[in-house]
Amino acid sequence: MKDKTANSNRVIFYLSVLTSLFFLFLYIKNVYLKLNFVIIGVLQELFSILFLVTQPILLVFACKVYIKNAFKIKSDSFITILILIPSIGLTWMSFFTS
Repeated sequence: MKDKTANSNRVIFYLSVLTSLFFLFLYIKNVYLKLNFVIIGVLQELFSILFLVTQPILLVFACKVYIKNAFKIKSDSFITILILIPSIGLTWMSFFTS
């Protein structure tokens, strides 16, 4: 049973890193590179909505696992929470500041 929890914890961790890196690359593309290719725009729109919805769901799952692990700081769920909270905050703040 412990292997199943550890495996799901790793999946949540890797998905949170993936979503955070996506929004980081999206920011770099829009601010510094200013690329305007059609295929990049299509992929950006397809994945943006998916990752916007995925981030809060991953945060909820990471919090559940973190509570289940008795608040261990050296766990993947704690690192996942530390990755997702600033990522979600910066992503949603980007909608209100232009």
